[in-house]
Amino acid sequence: MAATSKAPGPACRHAVWSTAKKDFVGTAPGPARLWFTVGKGIITEVFYPRIDIPQVRDMGLIIADGKGFWQELKALPEPQLQIDDPAIPLPIIIHRHERFTCTLRICADPLRDVLLMDFQLEGDADLRPYLLCAARLGEDAENNQAWVGQWEGRPVLWAQQGPFGLAISCRSPEGLPGLEAPSVGEVGASDLWQDFHANGRMLWQYQEAGPGEVSLS
Repeated sequence: MAATSKAPGPACRHAVWSTAKKDFVGTAPGPARLWFTVGKGIITEVFYPRIDIPQVRDMGLIIADGKGFWQELKALPEPQLQIDDPAIPLPIIIHRHERFTCTLRICADPLRDVLLMDFQLEGDADLRPYLLCAARLGEDAENNQAWVGQWEGRPVLWAQQGPFGLAISCRSPEGLPGLEAPSVGEVGASDLWQDFHANGRMLWQYQEAGPGEVSLS
């Protein structure tokens, strides 16, 4: 998988939002200004710095073995939703497939404008999780830009539009950098879903994308 610079864009654009059917809405007490929703078993919007300004369309996972099998979590039927304490909005989402069980835990930071998604994949040892995030900074699907970079030596996915920005980082349970093969693309042309749809595995790796409707993976 060779990294190239600019991700190709689509011939035409038709931006849509994620499902309006929500299973969960969450935030955290404190000075943070971030809200999120859950639908179809994944994060479906992130709002910041006000509850009426969405910045992310959706963020989920694709589970794949690199040999042709791949499954997008939001396409699985009837994920199991749990809340350990009814007074604390910390959802636990369990996706079951004949080859794997994937558990997501979502938590909004009460002190910083940060959303944490913890994931655990169990089952077939050949399977790995692939992150797929569709940015929609400033509720704008035409002028977002994204790129692959680093922060303090760790790989980071970045996106920006006007005064808004987001960063995605990942770490292993041991605290080591966990974001491997980072890539950005344009939705409908060079995003991770299109890569899997065309090739059955992740082959594309782009360093920058946009302006347009960008994705980070």
